[in-house]
Amino acid sequence: MKFKNQFIKDYKPTTPSLRHRKILTQPKKNIRIKSSSASIKNHAGRNNTGSITTRHHGGRHKRYHRDIDFKRLNAPYALSSLLSIENDPNRSANIARYFSPLFKSFYIVAPENISNEIQGPKYPYNRYVKNGDTLPLSDIPIGSKCYNIQTNFNSNPTIARSSGSAATLLKTDSINATIRLPSKKIINLNKRFLATVGQPSNSNKNLTVKGKAGANRWRGKRPTVRGYAMNAHDHPHGGKTSGGIQPKTLWGKQAKWVKTRKTSS
Repeated sequence: MKFKNQFIKDYKPTTPSLRHRKILTQPKKNIRIKSSSASIKNHAGRNNTGSITTRHHGGRHKRYHRDIDFKRLNAPYALSSLLSIENDPNRSANIARYFSPLFKSFYIVAPENISNEIQGPKYPYNRYVKNGDTLPLSDIPIGSKCYNIQTNFNSNPTIARSSGSAATLLKTDSINATIRLPSKKIINLNKRFLATVGQPSNSNKNLTVKGKAGANRWRGKRPTVRGYAMNAHDHPHGGKTSGGIQPKTLWGKQAKWVKTRKTSS
């Protein structure tokens, strides 16, 4: 099946792994901003004593962290110009490089239908709101899609940062703004919290097909063995016994039908 979308690339079936492989076409590769990037050490799921604390991690390709300016601290009062759109291996959405009048380059999470100029949260002039503008929720038009939403004044935005996910601003009052999350849950936040107008790019990422197990190994995902295939002393499901046991984790806790969400007090 061929996807009629310009962002999806498929391959001729010259090998078994390429037969079903479909990827998103990547932006043109650029030299990263070295002042806004740092090497990420691969710990392979081990802690400082060498013990495995997270299973199925290890062996991924080397990555560099990109410092994303979520709050537009590099250009809060000015318009910034778009330089390029780049791929970030640490997130599903693309990132965009902008240049501020303060002669600084910085990264943001790139939205769909990106604008050539974006405004900071304290831009003093009235301007038509475009995708990529970071503003207080009170300054965003009702009904707009937004992402990178703050939940605390002292922290970076945490809501709706993955590719294709966007919240909808429903209404504002004297104190709060009402938002519908991608999960359809409705929450109230302080209307002075920052959010970015638009929807994160790469919304077609769910159409990609890796094509082979090695593609997961490049990303640092190691194989997962079923508990049923283990010996009895390795897992509660081991020993090839059938029936009579509820689904359990490796450590004996119930794995299904248990509520794990913490209710706010």
